[in-house]
Amino acid sequence: MDATPAASPTADTVEDQECLDALGRADEASRESALEAARALSREQQQAQYEEAVHQLNDMLAKAEQFNATCEKLASGSSFLCKDTPAGFTGGVLRDYQQQGVEWLSTKHFLGESGIIADEMGLGKTVQIIAYVSWMRAAPVSDGPVLIVVPLSTLRNWVNEFRKFAPDIPVVEYHGTPEERASLRRRHIPGCPRWAATVPKARRRSSAGSAGSAAARRRGVATMEREDRCAMPVFITTYSLAMNDSAVLGKAVVPWGLLVVDESHRLKNSASRLTEELEGYCWREALSGTQKVILTGTPLQNDLLELWSLCHFVMPLIFADKHAFASVYGFLQLDTADVDLELPPKVEVVVYCGMTDVQARIAEGLAQGRLAEEVADMGWHLTPGDSAIANLVLDSMLRRLKADGHKVLIFSQFARTLEILSDYLELRRPEFGAYEHLDGSTPREERQASMDRFNERADRFAFLLSTRAGGMGINLTGADTVIIYDSDWNPHADSQAEDRAHRIGQTRPVVVYRLVTAGSVEEALVHRANSKRALERLVLRDGLAPLAAVRPVHRRGQGPPD
Repeated sequence: MDATPAASPTADTVEDQECLDALGRADEASRESALEAARALSREQQQAQYEEAVHQLNDMLAKAEQFNATCEKLASGSSFLCKDTPAGFTGGVLRDYQQQGVEWLSTKHFLGESGIIADEMGLGKTVQIIAYVSWMRAAPVSDGPVLIVVPLSTLRNWVNEFRKFAPDIPVVEYHGTPEERASLRRRHIPGCPRWAATVPKARRRSSAGSAGSAAARRRGVATMEREDRCAMPVFITTYSLAMNDSAVLGKAVVPWGLLVVDESHRLKNSASRLTEELEGYCWREALSGTQKVILTGTPLQNDLLELWSLCHFVMPLIFADKHAFASVYGFLQLDTADVDLELPPKVEVVVYCGMTDVQARIAEGLAQGRLAEEVADMGWHLTPGDSAIANLVLDSMLRRLKADGHKVLIFSQFARTLEILSDYLELRRPEFGAYEHLDGSTPREERQASMDRFNERADRFAFLLSTRAGGMGINLTGADTVIIYDSDWNPHADSQAEDRAHRIGQTRPVVVYRLVTAGSVEEALVHRANSKRALERLVLRDGLAPLAAVRPVHRRGQGPPD
């Protein structure tokens, strides 16, 4: 068979071959470029690893020096715990149980652990933290600066308490406009990165990774000399600003050594934004990290999973499984019955008020499923505070209390009700005199001024407060009478409100009057609240299965381990 002759190359086939050759050369150039980029990346990784190793070595050497110093103190018979009033705590004397709390915190610090101070409201948790910070700065034993996150209503009080009890400790009230906060960061954070010292928000998170050394970027934690860490002032800010400014105030900017969260029942939802953002302030390495201390007088409000959220926040490795926590549970707390505070007694009186005709018709409509019809018929009569009988009872009570020389706190959870009561007090101003008013809309500067006027001036007879805004962390011991105009669904909110008057510094017996409309949903709510308190007593006071090896929460009688 004859072989078929090969086809001679045409112009098209020559052009195709040239294209293939060109593509091959381009592909080879791409491979060379990719290889060179890989080599450059490898050099950068090696440099980062080298810097990381140097950092870890320096950190280990510093810890070794601290360990040697501790051993020398132990050998000389001195203690590494805070057993006496710290040197910088000059504004008062700690009570015995408060000293135990500070010693317990110092034990936690030595063990590299976090914890919860869950003393009942009014026992001076703020003072314990100030004493603890004083001890940390005097030692010094802190791994970094101090950040305290508090409700807006207590921000100024925290600053004032530091100035009173530890006047030599510099404190920054981190609040104000974005420009003012940026100025505070520039002035008080040593070596504050440029991207964290300015206001623009668009570049905050993306720029955070470019600050500091490669090793610092890998860890996501700012580097700061120990002298600067110890000299940095205490920062006190609010929940909202801690969330909004986490990118320019978190661990990428400041290696916080102590994070304190006041009224920490706000963390009862482990998936909340506040919990997530506060984690952005905390760091942990093999030998150091952020100690988390949370304060709450109401660790258990509704169920055990809320309590688990608090424990998980401070000790996530130990309290990792919420379901196991619910089945094997232990908790310890200090309340006013555990200590001799020399506090005068507190008595609660439930004042049952009858229904008006309007309220009776609404109650009947609720029972028969005719609520919509009743709403259409009565309109404004459903406004909170429209209880003629309760208002008559209140008027009679206030006139008698004023005549007997008492001062009164009146709490309501409804802004509209506070407006109605404010109009009533204006009407009675010739007889009652001036009064104060605080709710969620009250400016921050006015809140503290209003509280000071009420506590210090004899002409202030009544103080109207929102249960939530005025029920946390503030001191109103100028009053000896509390009136709960309408009960909150959460009994702890009312308890906190009551303890604004019944707390350390109170010298007179405190009477709490709770107004309840008989036969109403409110009466059922109060009974439900009593059931919640019973659950709390069962769990917090008696305990279901105490965890002997893990003590995340402090109470008197549980000192440091032997």
